[in-house]
Amino acid sequence: MSRNNAKSIWQVAEPVTPDADLLALVDQQPIVASLLVRRGYADLQRARAFIDPQFYTPALPDALPDLAKATALLIDAINTHKMILIWGDFDVDGQTSSALLLEALRPLTDVRLHIPNRARDSHGIGREALAQRIAADTPAVLLTCDTGISAHDSIDYANSCGITTIITDHHDLAPTLPDADAVINPKRLPPEHPLYTLPGVGVAFKLVEALYTQLDRKAEIAQFLDLVALGIVADVAAQTHDTRYLLQIGLARLRYTERPGLRALFEVARLNPLIVSADEIGYQLGPRLNAAGRLGDPMIAVELLTTHDPQRVPILAQQLEGFNEQRRLLQRTTEEAARQLIEADTASHGMNALVVYAPDWHIGVLGPVAGRLSDDYGRPVVMLTSDSDGRIARGSARSAAGYDLFAALSAVADLLLTYGGHPGAAGVSLTVSDILMFRRALSGALAQQTPSTTDADTLAIDALLPLEQIAAPLAMALAKLAPFGEGNPPAVFESDDVQIVSAPYLDRQHLHRQLTIEDANGVRRAVYWWNSTETVPDARIDVAYTLKLTASAEPEMTLIGYRVHDLLATVPRIGRPLHDLRDAPDLRAALEQLKSEVPDLAIWAEGFTKAESPGLPRHELQIHNSPLAIYTAPPSPAVLSALLTQFEPSAIYVFGVEPPMQTSAEFMRQLEGVARFLIRQHAGHITLSTLCGRLAQSEAAIRSAVDGLPGIMCEWPSPDKLHFLLINGKAASISPRLTALLDESRAYRNYFRRAPLTSLGL
Repeated sequence: MSRNNAKSIWQVAEPVTPDADLLALVDQQPIVASLLVRRGYADLQRARAFIDPQFYTPALPDALPDLAKATALLIDAINTHKMILIWGDFDVDGQTSSALLLEALRPLTDVRLHIPNRARDSHGIGREALAQRIAADTPAVLLTCDTGISAHDSIDYANSCGITTIITDHHDLAPTLPDADAVINPKRLPPEHPLYTLPGVGVAFKLVEALYTQLDRKAEIAQFLDLVALGIVADVAAQTHDTRYLLQIGLARLRYTERPGLRALFEVARLNPLIVSADEIGYQLGPRLNAAGRLGDPMIAVELLTTHDPQRVPILAQQLEGFNEQRRLLQRTTEEAARQLIEADTASHGMNALVVYAPDWHIGVLGPVAGRLSDDYGRPVVMLTSDSDGRIARGSARSAAGYDLFAALSAVADLLLTYGGHPGAAGVSLTVSDILMFRRALSGALAQQTPSTTDADTLAIDALLPLEQIAAPLAMALAKLAPFGEGNPPAVFESDDVQIVSAPYLDRQHLHRQLTIEDANGVRRAVYWWNSTETVPDARIDVAYTLKLTASAEPEMTLIGYRVHDLLATVPRIGRPLHDLRDAPDLRAALEQLKSEVPDLAIWAEGFTKAESPGLPRHELQIHNSPLAIYTAPPSPAVLSALLTQFEPSAIYVFGVEPPMQTSAEFMRQLEGVARFLIRQHAGHITLSTLCGRLAQSEAAIRSAVDGLPGIMCEWPSPDKLHFLLINGKAASISPRLTALLDESRAYRNYFRRAPLTSLGL
């Protein structure tokens, strides 16, 4: 949790009254029965089919367009002993699809497999690579998996070579389909169709299911389900209808997998296969398989999934483990560098998309980093690096809540060499010289989508839950709704008015904590806080979290977010007029116009030099029952609450301009400049409130920063007074706490600029 903890609108679901049959289905747990009702399973028959795959009737494979035609083409190739070239992709969905088709077809005919190298070839079917492979293998059939839906040129080339072409893919459709002999893609179906959300491995499985049924090998189909489960979770496919059904039966197969490679993968990840869940696939197995495609050769992962050689298995598993460790390090350093570029590039701060480029980044980690940044900044992020000659930029993009990334890329396709993906994620390539133009155009395309601020900033709470009600029976009933993921998110609960009693770190890198929280009745619970980059709040808080059942049949809490308890109740609500000017085309001009219309207007503005500031910082404001313009967004809700409580403005005009964005280093340089000026002109003395207003920061950030100034010592004559002194030999330092506090301020300011005024406590 970092900037994305700015979801300050917590919306608790309306209560429902489930019937007796639903209650019986979930062991008399009303909260779980209510979840089923709100997720559209009020009918007992549908709810039972959702929980137990034995009661679900899957769609027939032939419902997929062109699947029957593709099956006939494969049977003809098998009967005439023709070679089939499988063309896959390097992510886990592509790896599992490739492994599934390879294993299914290898006993039937001559089959070869090609997976592009991410660093060299990028996604898709490159015509040059295809020509080389056709020349080397002379296949009669080209069968794609998890790719091909936009490969018009390459499919035309294969056709010109007399090759039968079959596409199996699930990515969003291009305006026209490639001229293949068969194009199997669930996106050709209506969105409400039960097969619509299948990932690439699901489409491959449906093809093999139809093929094996016709070849009288139906009993052998189940052996591929463990691969299907891996691909569904790793591709973050929407777990609805047939996709959820395949995941449920695939997980059951995965827990007892006979694949030596998967058993070795469980061992290096220190997982118990008998209780493996979608979470473990997503956070443990998927990244290890993906690491091969990101940093090495994806064929290593496919070989691990398909080999039965006991000597090769441990070697391959350790190779994946090594790639994964390398991936973690690269991802960490790339993310840190990207954040510095974003914060330094002030021109991008008002744009709807962040496009970040560096020529020396490893392309294999750009997707995960883009995902982290889009979560934190609340905007789509495109991460780019260049090829060896520095002419072509390639990379990955991730969307943010409320945006359709693929639609926006389609709108600016004239600036791109290639692109492909879906609303949440995409891959792109373009010339380096077009990056700035692309950033402006993409931001403009996203601006046309006008995403819902409420959706982006609202945390949906499924139920209020006192700590004493968190028990094993509830967690066991919740587990019946698993697997959780896209399309079936885990339930989110809220417990109010708790205090953090302890917060020890769980790791040497100080990334994760185990909190102990206690409510007003003295009930304590442990809560895991992953990626806890913020400081631990010392106020009483409300917590939002998920629950899951552990191997020891105990409930485990994972923190989703927190807020200061009853914070908004401390802000007086006196029915004063509120005016939203945040969308004014020229905020400075709008402020000047307002000053002429409201002569007694007080203007709260911070972070500017005195000569450039349009108003006054908090410590210089002299208002009471006067109209107030909040020109700069405040650094925290606590600062906003304190000012409104103190001055009780008669009306509020909200502009919400962000002060000049500061990285930690820039903030420290600014603070050092102020401190040295104070030493020269005022003997080093200043009040804390004055310094906070001058730098537009919270008291906590100032207190954390002053001890890290180079050559300067800070004394505290009183809690609200500072005294700066020159001292020799003192080095500069920026504490993790300061970085976290500045991140928190940026998160709140981002939220303040976008949230409905009614949710800001004004």
